[in-house]
Formats: sequence, structure tokens, C-alpha cells
Amino acid sequence: MSVLKILIIDDNNVDRTIFKEYLQASQPGDFEFAEEDTGRSGLARLQTFQPDCLLLDFDLPDIDGLAMIRHLTRGVEFLPCSVVMLTAIGNEQIAVEAMKLGVMDYLVKGPASSEALARTVASAVQRFRLQQEVSGQRIALQQRNAELEAIRAELFEEKERYRTLAEAIPQLVWTADSDGLIRYANQRLCDVSGHARDESWSISCMIHPADRAAVLDSWREAAGSHRAFECELRLFRARDSTYRWHLMRAVAISSSGESHVRWFGTFTDLEDQKRSEEALRQRQKLDSIGVLAGGIAHDFNNLLVGIMGGASFALENLDSDHPVREMLDLVVRSSERAAQLTQQLLAYAGKGRMTMQPVDIPRIVYDTCELTRASVPKTVQVEVVTEPGIPILETNAAHMQQLVMNLVINAAEALGDSSGKVTVSTSLTQVTASSVSNILGYSLPSGDYLRLEVIDTGVGMDEATQAQIFDPFFTTKFTGRGLGLAAVHGIVRSLNGSIELSSAVGEGSRFTVLLPFRRVAEQAPPVTQMPNVRKSVILVIDDEEVVRKTAVTALRRAGHEVIEASGGRIGLELFEANRRKIGLILLDMSMPDMSGTETLVQLRRTTNVPVAIMSGYSEEEILDKFSGLKVSDFIPKPYSSRTLVEKVEGLLRTGGQSSGIVRNAASV
Repeated sequence: MSVLKILIIDDNNVDRTIFKEYLQASQPGDFEFAEEDTGRSGLARLQTFQPDCLLLDFDLPDIDGLAMIRHLTRGVEFLPCSVVMLTAIGNEQIAVEAMKLGVMDYLVKGPASSEALARTVASAVQRFRLQQEVSGQRIALQQRNAELEAIRAELFEEKERYRTLAEAIPQLVWTADSDGLIRYANQRLCDVSGHARDESWSISCMIHPADRAAVLDSWREAAGSHRAFECELRLFRARDSTYRWHLMRAVAISSSGESHVRWFGTFTDLEDQKRSEEALRQRQKLDSIGVLAGGIAHDFNNLLVGIMGGASFALENLDSDHPVREMLDLVVRSSERAAQLTQQLLAYAGKGRMTMQPVDIPRIVYDTCELTRASVPKTVQVEVVTEPGIPILETNAAHMQQLVMNLVINAAEALGDSSGKVTVSTSLTQVTASSVSNILGYSLPSGDYLRLEVIDTGVGMDEATQAQIFDPFFTTKFTGRGLGLAAVHGIVRSLNGSIELSSAVGEGSRFTVLLPFRRVAEQAPPVTQMPNVRKSVILVIDDEEVVRKTAVTALRRAGHEVIEASGGRIGLELFEANRRKIGLILLDMSMPDMSGTETLVQLRRTTNVPVAIMSGYSEEEILDKFSGLKVSDFIPKPYSSRTLVEKVEGLLRTGGQSSGIVRNAASV
């Protein structure tokens, strides 16, 4: 046992000696003593000696024992050592007060105390040490509790920060167990899924059935290796019962010793990105088709000018009973069909600037459907339903006719040899920015629109067919060319409208077209007197010999004097030599030595003679290239001899003021 250090503070020397003897007698050599006879000296000695036990007399000359104890406990929780208070007189009140102040025991001086002193001191030291140990443990526990509270507060703060972040970010955030059951979903995911936070539901119920197997396979593979994974999928949106493309990212989370895996993941909406990518793909495809269509329009139409113009010229100069008239008429009709193919390609590519004019929509729809009846089987019933009160609208009549015709023919062909019905309806409707699903990849601005709907009771289409139905040259028919709906696509896009397709296998198809329009007042056409044709020399400038010769021959046969030039430079020279006689110039746009644009720039420096541009390219491209150069008219190739002569004589009558643009060769 270690030596106990005992400090005795008592003003009676005899008592101090007795106390030491009592203690030495109980355990010889186990004590080290220090003595003081006043309270003040005892306080000083207490600091230097640092005893294990203080034997304190209550009645000191300078301070009583209770006052000294109060001094020692001022500002601290415990006394510096165990204290046993001694007094000559027994006083229960003093004893109670002393014990309250932290004194371990209280003894009355006298013979009885001699036997109890050693036990009391040993017990006081042991209890004080136990008190200190308990206090230390309590302090350590308080510190640990404080640390745990700080950790809890930090975890709570982190949890709130995570929750705030999860609610603030635009993604759908979730956690799930290994079976895919949702344990947490942020509000955005709850809104999309239609489930409440306290509901139990699985992620798989939101995934499109066609994507579900692939997603679950990827999930299981990632779970086996405890790695993150991501995939694109379609998620169900409860608000409008639609599926939207999302990017799913998930991270496996597993605690040490746990065999099961939990997941933290997000869904990022890709629908707008997908639509933008599809719109970009469509634009790139249209650009490439536009280049192709422009090249075809130029080269192929130049060839058709010779074929169509020559055949029509020959027809006009043959007797009505000539044996070759039937074959020549077939050549003209075939070349017209070839020209229509080119026009449909241009329509798909969105080429061609359209003249807008007042149009009676119900009339043009009805007339087009009546015209189309001859092309559809008798087993197909075509019904036209028109909303009453549709006013005269400003749009493009030719494109409206082509739009209706292609949609009706496509609907009739979907019926095949079976009997069925095609319903064509027109009405006016009001559109809000988010109320239209447009496969063209852009949103319609809010406003009033013309609604054209074509519904058939045919075989319908699967999703794969719907994805390609508007592509040029895509067809499900053996004899089809795949340009009808492609032309519809281009026409609607060029009119800044929208197309919505709804179809399912065995349930028919519904094409809904929305077109913007302007209301116009119905006006009676002005009555004008046709002036006589002015006699002027016509200069034809074209590098293609077959085109040039066809035009020259047709115009000379009609009684006009014609000068021909095989290029821009020669044309300028011939114009300078015949400036006073030339009243009209027919100018090709694409020539090798000097383009039509360059030629017209040179002409406009010295003359305002009327110039009509002949080209296989679209009118829009012509107007762009010749902007500001005062073009009198545009004559698209191919054209028949009669069409060319009528256009030229119309320009000569009006002094170069166009009465209308020739758009195709259908008016032979």
C-alpha cells in the first residue's frame, strides 16, 4: 500500500500528536504527516504538501472549519483532498453542513475516536478517490456526449443539406434497396411518379415496358460488382400519362459487414435534348436532301426542258390525226410526272418560296378530295367534314392541295384491298405553347391555327414504321416511291406548322396538321383589259444547248424574234449590240463562264430591261441569289413550249410586270 500523506490542522499540539499516534498505531510506516496550528497557515501548506487526507479542527483561532471548507470549494466542484472534520463538541447541525460542503466524515474528539480514526481516514481517502474517479468518468461521459451531440448535429446538418440539395436540383433524386423499392424520393420524383413520400413503390413500375428488361439486367450486373452504372430509359409521367426519356445514374452503397446493397440515384430528363438532337438530325438530313434536290432540279430539269418542250412543240405542229401524236402525248405526260417527282423532293427539303394568297379552305379541300376519288379504290369511302364558318384565309393554295392529296392517298392505300373509310376534316383551333406534340422538333407559338385531320380505318402502324414514315424514299408499298408523306413533311415545315401522328397496329391512323394563317377580307378580282403583245426582240441566255434550242424554237414558232447566247459574257456582248431592239431577256442562273447573278449585275449597271430567270432550282434560292437586282419573273424548269410562250407574252404585254409565277408544267 502506498504512503498516505496526512495534513493535520489543529491549534492544540497535544491533539495533533495524539492523532499521529493513533494512525501510526493502526498502520506503522504508512503515513507521512504535516502539521499546522492555524487556518491560514494550513491553507498555504495545503498547496505545497498536497495531502491525501486533511484532518481539520472545527474550532481554529483565526477561522472556523466550515469557513475554511467554503474557501476551499469556492469556484470548484470538489475539495482538493478528502477531509475529516474533528471537533471537541458534537453538533449534528455542524456535521450536516460539513457533509454538504464535501467533507467525507465528521468525528468528535475523545477516547472513542482513537479506534475509529484510522478506519475513518482510510474510508475517507477511498471514498474521495472513488468520487474523483466517478467524477472523471462523468466528465469523460459528458465530453463524449458533447462529441456525440456535435456529431449528431453535424449529421443532421449534413442530412438537411443533402435534403435541400436533393430538393433543389432539377434531377429526380432517389434511394432504393437492393430490390428497387424506393426508400426516399425528392418532391420532383414524387410529382412525376404520382406517388406520395410515404408510399412503398418500385422504380421498375415507372420504366417503359420496352426498356425494363435491359435496365434490370444492367442493374443486376452493377449490383454484383458493387459499381455505379448509367443508362437511358423512358420514365412514365403520371400527370399526362406519357413516357419521357431520362438518363438514369445509380451508385451502389453498402456498409461493412452488410451483404445487401442499397442504391443512390438520379434521373435526368433528356426529352428536350432528344428532341433537339432529332431536330438537328432532321435539319442535317434536310440540308443533304436539299443539296441533292437542288442538283436534281437543275440537271434533271434541264433535260426535261428538252424532252417536254420538244415533245409539246411537236404536238402543236402535228395534225390531229398524225400517228405519232399518241406517243408524243405520252412523252409529255411522263415528263410531267418526272417534274412532279422533283417538286416533291423540293417540297420535302422545304425549298421554294411560296406565294400566299386568299384561299377558300373548305372549297379547296372538297375539290381536292373529289379529284382524289378517281385515284382510290371504290371500296374506300372518302368523307369530308368541314367546320361551319371558316373564313377566307391567306395561305398557299398549291401546297394545300398537294398536302390534302398526299394525305388522302396515303390513308386510302393504308386500307389496301379492304373496304374502309377515310375522313378529312377541317376546323379552326387555338393553340397554347405546350398543347401540341410536334414531330417536326419545334414548338408552335400560341395563336389561331387551321386544323386539318385525316383519319383512316386501315391497318395502322407500329412504332418502327412511324419513326420512318416521313423519310424520303421510305415506303411500305411495293409500288411506292416514298415521297408523298415526305412532301407533306416539307410543306408543313415550310408553312411553320406541325404534324402529329397517332397510330397503332390494327387501329388505323390519324394525321393532324396545324397550319398558321392570316384572315383576309374577301375581294372580287379586278377586271383588267388584256393589252396587246408588244413586238420586241427576246434574248435567251443559257449554256445548255437543248434548253436554249427548245426555247428559241418555241418562241420563233410563236412569231417572236429571238437572239440566243450560250453564256453570260456572249449574252452581254449581244445585248450591247442589240440594246435598242431587245425588250426581254430570259436568263439561266447556273452557267460556267459567268453565272446568271453576275450577268444580271452587269446588265443592271446600264439597263432596266425586264429579265426573267429560268432555273431548275427553287424560287426561294433564286430570290436570295438575285436579291436587289430587279427580277421580273421566275420560270421554273421544266416547262412546256406553250407555258413558255404564254409567260413570255404575258411579260411583253405588261412591260415586264409579272402576272404570276409559273410553278410547274401541269398547265401544258
